Amino acid sequence: MHETATANGTGAAPQRGTIEVSPQAIATVAGRAAAEVPGIAGIADKHLRFGTAELQPADRYARGVEVRFAGERIIIDIYVIVEHGPRISDVAQEAIARAKAAVETMMGLPIVQVNIVVQGLRVGEAS
Repeated sequence: MHETATANGTGAAPQRGTIEVSPQAIATVAGRAAAEVPGIAGIADKHLRFGTAELQPADRYARGVEVRFAGERIIIDIYVIVEHGPRISDVAQEAIARAKAAVETMMGLPIVQVNIVVQGLRVGEAS
């Protein structure tokens, strides 16, 4: 994603530079925001291993978040494992709202769509 900052004077706007935000940076911000939602056990890898979802540590959240650019549109898919108990749709809606707000606030990028993909359900405490 490229965002160009310009100064608008009397007509011709000199270009001051270009800001490039990597998809990995966007993924990390969105993943951290979603992981903080009560009811989310954590961010999961996009790919199941032997039919099982693996939780990712905070420094690898980008492995569980997919960022796609479609022209000026940004679409984010966040793969999560949810806790047993809370209503999944409520948890997912909160994760969508927080991820969208975090990316828009921290990165200054308008997000068109955030999708939550539930990769698994955690029942009981992790050992």
